[in-house]
Amino acid sequence: MNMIGRITLIIFQITNSISGFSQESFNIQKYNLEKEKILNLIINSPQFDSVYKSKRIIIIENDILTKNTPIKLRKGKIKVRIIKKDIIKNREYIVLGDYTTPKVNPVGARVQLVNQKKNLILNVGLIKENGEWKIINHLILDD
Repeated sequence: MNMIGRITLIIFQITNSISGFSQESFNIQKYNLEKEKILNLIINSPQFDSVYKSKRIIIIENDILTKNTPIKLRKGKIKVRIIKKDIIKNREYIVLGDYTTPKVNPVGARVQLVNQKKNLILNVGLIKENGEWKIINHLILDD
């Protein structure tokens, strides 16, 4: 399927998911499980390695991702640390700038990660096919 076809399919599926939101109840555990799968896929991708070089990954806590969010993030065998910004001291870190996906039956997602120290932004588009998340496109911006 070509890129325009995939994007059209994602928009259609997201629209259908949003319209089905009122028919199904929101389950925070399922939502967090999907968030965990998506973020782990991105963190372990070559696209992520293009914007973040350190083996130890630090993500700054914000409204989208907090230290208390019950998800487990790992880069290979190394646990990702989620910490408050005031603890950082001249170290490389990531900010989850945007995370967009339907809360019920997600089939598409868009995630933005920002490497503040290097002023690099990674935008990633994902689609869920056969129960597995796949990166379908990405864009790296030099801020």
